[in-house]
Amino acid sequence: MRWLATGLCCVLSAGSISAQAVSEFTTEAGLPVAVVETPGGDLEHLGLALLPAGAVPEGLAGGAVEVVPRPPYRVALLSLSALQAPLALAELAKALGGSGVLAAVAVGPLPARELAGPLGALAAAGRPPQRRERCMLAEGRVEVVRGSEDAVELAFAAPGPADPRFDLLPVLAAWLQGGLRPAFPGLRVDVTNTQGCTTLTLLAPAPEEEPRTLLLRLRRALGEQLLAPVDGAALAAAREQVDRRRLRWSVDGRGVAADLVARLAAGGSVAGSLASQWVDAETLGALARELLSGHAGSARLSERERRGVGEFSETLDNGASVAVHPLAGEVAAVAVALAGVTPGTAAASLAALARRAAERGWFGFQGDALGVATAAVAAPAGDAEAALELLAECLTTAPAGEEDPLAARAAEALGLARGVRGEALAVSVGVPEQAEEAGEAAAKFLSGLPATGVVSQTLATGTPLRWTSTEGAARILAVVELPPSAATAVAGELLRERLRTAPGVVTRWQSAPGRLALLVGGTGEGDVPALDSALAAAWQEARQSPDAAALARARETLLAALWGDLLAATARQAASRFLPFLARPELLAQVAPEEVATVVAGLPSWEQLLRFASGPAPPPPAKPRRGVRESRPRR
Repeated sequence: MRWLATGLCCVLSAGSISAQAVSEFTTEAGLPVAVVETPGGDLEHLGLALLPAGAVPEGLAGGAVEVVPRPPYRVALLSLSALQAPLALAELAKALGGSGVLAAVAVGPLPARELAGPLGALAAAGRPPQRRERCMLAEGRVEVVRGSEDAVELAFAAPGPADPRFDLLPVLAAWLQGGLRPAFPGLRVDVTNTQGCTTLTLLAPAPEEEPRTLLLRLRRALGEQLLAPVDGAALAAAREQVDRRRLRWSVDGRGVAADLVARLAAGGSVAGSLASQWVDAETLGALARELLSGHAGSARLSERERRGVGEFSETLDNGASVAVHPLAGEVAAVAVALAGVTPGTAAASLAALARRAAERGWFGFQGDALGVATAAVAAPAGDAEAALELLAECLTTAPAGEEDPLAARAAEALGLARGVRGEALAVSVGVPEQAEEAGEAAAKFLSGLPATGVVSQTLATGTPLRWTSTEGAARILAVVELPPSAATAVAGELLRERLRTAPGVVTRWQSAPGRLALLVGGTGEGDVPALDSALAAAWQEARQSPDAAALARARETLLAALWGDLLAATARQAASRFLPFLARPELLAQVAPEEVATVVAGLPSWEQLLRFASGPAPPPPAKPRRGVRESRPRR
């Protein structure tokens, strides 16, 4: 295989890319292959560029194969654990047979040395000659379409993936966007590749201006920016913005694999798309004038209808847990897990974190680990302390979320608090270096949270059904506390899947620290007793012995909620402090059907569960109608 030289070049430049390492090589049959080694995740994402026709297997090595159109190709995507990836590639090479394989990309924790052999086997499918599309763009063309909002789209022809200048286009787009946004709020500049044709597209909303007027002003402002020298500070800001976008693999490795394999199939380089482009001002200015000066571009106007109207861990004095672990690359991951607080409180705090992180250009993630609310942020390594400060600010200033009345009563029964307290908080941080400093920063920002807010208590006994008589629809919410084990977690997901098919029934995990609890609720148009009887029947049906297919689906759902890319993995590490068992794939895979059946059979009947209800009572029974006694006739 002819991959030694390019692999060596990638190793020499590995210090300047956002991923850990990139290896590109060509197999003996001429198939371009790239392996992108990223740190911290659990999954290996495989992407294949295929011809429009040809059969593709639906699943391999226990994972589903997704096929998405990327004209003029199809892209087949498969995400598996790192241990399964080599086996899946071997199966894939056999299954594709004579179908056309144009390029292959792997994104995940596995190095090239472990994937070179399996990827090389894909060459047996051959790489048929592909027809290159002719790209045409009409300069000065204006197209007007009806849309929900007024906006202007202005496109310019740009070099494609096979052109070395293609790697500079993101920096050019960011520089143009930064220079034009003060005069055009909300403007976005994107590099798109459709049907093999690359364009540099300016998208500008026109909320208070006619799109045709804005188009003239946009073209004039663009010409003025091209004539002025490139400012060093503006160029540095553009490069920083592009480098942040390159961290997308930390939350969406599957999507990155799809983009990279399409680029590789078009004749481009994967390593160039991940490397920081240190283009100087003179070079960027020359490229901008070459592509844009003297060009009017092709415009599309959208007009709405007009009407009259290092390893470090510490438990702080307030009970908060902080763990810092080393992470290769140039990314910092900050994750938080909240347990022992009400759902509304957790949702308000974590939503504020996600929103404010997005405003800074960071990638965010929100999840739920068996009832433990989680969120995570990926930022450039130099922004780790800023991300921790933002996290602490969101936790201390977010308003208390609204609670559903029944959910609030269930939370009170489980001992959940309405405010964020130290004991309810666990933070996991991944940084490339200086783990102790990151831990000290986390301790500084989080030590202000109050303590003694988490209560450990058992569910109250007594009357199982606690009913508040109200008008309107009947509602019931039951609390099911489950024994803490891997088999119980699988059983809980099995119950959720079965109850999901029952009309009006909803379920969710709601766990206190170290405990597993499942909430089962329903809504009905009748009275509370009638709804209670319907839910009892659904609960009894859900407690039937599991079959193999349902058990497999429950495991897959559980793994999807706990395992994923860098941010999902970091969030799981934070949540692990509150989970009552070690949530590892091999442990879940070892759960036998008999164990799950035993757990399900041992659950209480519906009538024994603690249930909170609101709604009307049944109408009182009608009084018997008194008859009229007939008098006897007189004789």
